[in-house]
Amino acid sequence: MGLNGAGNGMSGGLEESLSGSLFAAAAAAAANSAKPVSSSLYIKNLPPDADKLFLYEKFSPFGAILSVKVLIDPQSGQCRGVGFVNFAEHGSALRSIQALHGTKVGDKSMHVSLQTPRIRASALHTGPM
Repeated sequence: MGLNGAGNGMSGGLEESLSGSLFAAAAAAAANSAKPVSSSLYIKNLPPDADKLFLYEKFSPFGAILSVKVLIDPQSGQCRGVGFVNFAEHGSALRSIQALHGTKVGDKSMHVSLQTPRIRASALHTGPM
């Protein structure tokens, strides 16, 4: 299924609004990939008082959320500025990126993007040491 709205509840206009922007790569990957696409978001520049409820309230208007995580500094108990939201559907993740990336939260612009897998240094080693 692509971003043309077939079977995923998305309007056909989303594909046109995504083209030519930083979301075009994510949309192309979703349309052309046989592998499951990420519905997890990486969010940074969150305010120090942000918590799970803060993220849930910001992102729930875009679709069903499976999980929310906020990185908390253990000493201060405040948000470290980073969080994650996992949507049930990829289209919900794309809509929330389009709507929330760059919006002001306090004195900073919130960065919202698809979460990419981290490659650990140990995974890069292929030969004997």
